[in-house]
Amino acid sequence: MDIGNWEINTPAIIMILLGILALIFPAASTQTIGIIVGILFLLIAIVLIIAGFAEIAVSRAFAGFTLIIAILCILLSYFLMFNPASVAILVSVIIYLLGIIMIIVGIFNLVTGQLFKPLSAMGITGLIFGILFIVIGVFVRNPTILGIIVGLWLIVSGILSIYGDNDKNYIDI
Repeated sequence: MDIGNWEINTPAIIMILLGILALIFPAASTQTIGIIVGILFLLIAIVLIIAGFAEIAVSRAFAGFTLIIAILCILLSYFLMFNPASVAILVSVIIYLLGIIMIIVGIFNLVTGQLFKPLSAMGITGLIFGILFIVIGVFVRNPTILGIIVGLWLIVSGILSIYGDNDKNYIDI
């Protein structure tokens, strides 16, 4: 949407608002992540159960293995959705993975930033916060800190996306 000379960057505004919410409610935002990931594990378990029963005709061993993995996904889903302590444990483990993923995305954004300049700024913030996640991962045992880091990352990325070079000569993503 274009208002005069100002262009409203809706995804950037949403990132900033979600970042502010994560800063205001860091523990709740981390718990929300646990619920979302728990639901994803539950959906994966459902798919694995269906696949496991379909594999019985081919191989009982593979079917049994698939069903065991499905049961483990259901248990993990339950603990993530209903036990905040398990979210803190899982967060302390996967924070390293988040850092690695942010670094990889940051590198891709830097490479792609040659075609679309706002991605360069987001690539730099992705690299910085990815490294920060890995460094802080050593000390993080409290999901509140993760919520604060995610909130800061969302706000900084949103601001940089708004004030980035939005020249129309770049590829529109």
